[in-house]
Parts: sequence; structure tokens; C-alpha cells
Amino acid sequence: FTLGEAKIEKTFDLIWCTEFLEHVEEKYVPNYMPLFELGKIAVVTAAPPGWPGHHHVNCREESYWVDVFKNYGLRYSEQLTNEFKGLSQMRKNFFKRAGMVFLK
Repeated sequence: FTLGEAKIEKTFDLIWCTEFLEHVEEKYVPNYMPLFELGKIAVVTAAPPGWPGHHHVNCREESYWVDVFKNYGLRYSEQLTNEFKGLSQMRKNFFKRAGMVFLK
């Protein structure tokens, strides 16, 4: 995504994105966010500030991502986020700690 947008001409029911957002510099957000517009539901994780990890260059609070996704036509669903967190069985607690669900 450092070279530009990915050109995908399909739509999807679900976009699953874990352990990605915090690893891409903010200046490249416009290169990947249009991909989320291709889905009806986006399930993502995004490490908050201070969360340890390699090459964490864009760690933000949840409210930052809610605004970013809103700018691309996706709204945050607190209800689904809480439901998904309750159902998550990931070995690592990425989703329980920093998961979010967005709807088109």
C-alpha cells in the first residue's frame, strides 16, 4: 500500500483484517481504506497506543478508527463489536482487546 491503492473490482460480505492497521503509516490510509468499502461488514483489530509490537507505526485509540471508517462509509457497531468480543476464541487476545466491527 506504500505504492498506491490495490485495484479490486469485487464486493464481499465480510472483510476480516487483524494485525494490519497499526503497521501501516497514517499517510497510506487512503491507499487501503477503499478496500473496506467493498464489504458489507468489516471486522478489524487496531492496536492502541502503548501496545507492544514490531513496527507499530499507527497505534491509535478506537475513536480514531471509528472516524476513519466513517469517512469511508462504514459505521461502528458497538453491539456487534461486543458480541464478537464475547465469541472470540483467538489464541491471542487481539480481538478481545482491540477488535471493532463496522457495517456498510
